[in-house]
Amino acid sequence: MQVSLRIKLFGIPRIQIEPSTICDLPTQKAKFLFYYLLLFHENSHVRETLETLFWGDHPEPRARRSLSTELWRLRRWIEPLEADDNPLLSTQEGVVRLRLADSWSLDTLEFEQCLAKAQQFEPTQPTQAAELLHHAVQLYSGELLEGCYYDWCFAERERLHQAYLDALLKLMVYHGARREYAMAIECGKQLLRIDPLQEQVHRELMKLYVLNQQQPQALAQYQTCVQVLHSELGIAPDLETQAIMRQVMIGQVIPTSSGEGAKRALSEPSGQIRSLAARVRLALGQIENVQRELQDTLQALEELQVPQPQSKRSQVL
Repeated sequence: MQVSLRIKLFGIPRIQIEPSTICDLPTQKAKFLFYYLLLFHENSHVRETLETLFWGDHPEPRARRSLSTELWRLRRWIEPLEADDNPLLSTQEGVVRLRLADSWSLDTLEFEQCLAKAQQFEPTQPTQAAELLHHAVQLYSGELLEGCYYDWCFAERERLHQAYLDALLKLMVYHGARREYAMAIECGKQLLRIDPLQEQVHRELMKLYVLNQQQPQALAQYQTCVQVLHSELGIAPDLETQAIMRQVMIGQVIPTSSGEGAKRALSEPSGQIRSLAARVRLALGQIENVQRELQDTLQALEELQVPQPQSKRSQVL
């Protein structure tokens, strides 16, 4: 009987044997090698490529031995999960491939499947598409593989992050078009929690607040936009944003927004640069926190190693 495995790669990664047993791999290298093979399970991987990805700073013979050791550990860990003689991890002829068992669930795979189905349904069945997008958003519990700093992870992390932002934006547009303004506003707020520099999303939120008869919140959103842009980029809001603010102040009705402006802006290089800049600042803040923790730990270790003064009796002896 095949073991049911629930694998979470968004946020802090976790491997869970259903219903509730949390399991782990024997080493950190084996863990990240497994995550890599999971993410790219549709591909076959040449051993030399894996050696470069995970041990690129080691001499070739050592990298080759290290990969062989971690693959052996990974195979030993996977074998009890197999239901038949057909191995899930294949390492024949210098090529490594991981086959996902039918009883395994992988959040990143389910996330992308939901997005692909939503794209198919969007032209003719928008309600079903929105349901799939909501499910995809729920699956995204954080950036891909928090704590993983391999180069291959950064590109995949950014790709999935952009897909998540796009899903939220589509939901904001969908609910706004259906006059479900509270839902649209929540999607916009979620977008800005992740990426507060997106001025176009601030504009859309201002319009949605007005349409939802929440003029004070629209003005407050403008002030938030002003503060964020000034503190992070040292710039003022665009003329378009200022014009919307003036309309709000005089009580002028703002036409219903389709969200296309925000969608277009998020896909433009300037929007992506702002998004990336915000995430770089967040990462730098996290690095500073880790550095402080390390400094505190080193200081505590140094205090433990300080030799205690000898008593007069021990000095005489």
